[in-house]
Amino acid sequence: MDPREEVAAFIRGLPLGRRVLDVGTGFGYSLGMLLSMGLEVHSVDPDEEALERARKVHGESVRLYRAGAEELPFPDGYFDSAVSIFSLHHFSDIPRAIAEIERVTRGIVALVDWAPSAGGLYNPHGPEELARAMELAMRTRPNYRRVVRGYWYALVRERDPSGPRST
Repeated sequence: MDPREEVAAFIRGLPLGRRVLDVGTGFGYSLGMLLSMGLEVHSVDPDEEALERARKVHGESVRLYRAGAEELPFPDGYFDSAVSIFSLHHFSDIPRAIAEIERVTRGIVALVDWAPSAGGLYNPHGPEELARAMELAMRTRPNYRRVVRGYWYALVRERDPSGPRST
């Protein structure tokens, strides 16, 4: 099975709630999947070109913001859940980005990225770069549930997003 299909199945199995933050719009891979789940999706990326691509494909069905993961423009606990799919290795400050994602999210935080074995196969990044990001993320949040597959891994903070909603 293609790793992207495995990740989609994994994400679909999480209780994400209704309002979801997608951290790292990128090529829009996760946007289509999250929208197909009937979720209210907000997506951030520091790259205006990534946001323009997403606007062309998804129009008004997604809310797009130009921002990096390290400084999110949302109030505390605004989202039911947050996902970051194949973006973690791009974050300039992984511990700060994870803390910021946690700040704006009441429930599930799912950080999925390429494992070192995917370097040069499914993306242009080398195994060493992917291994550094993976090791730093795992050290930063040792209490997160870890899921490791052949070409990808996930770190998941599991919480019930059905608590009181911040607006």
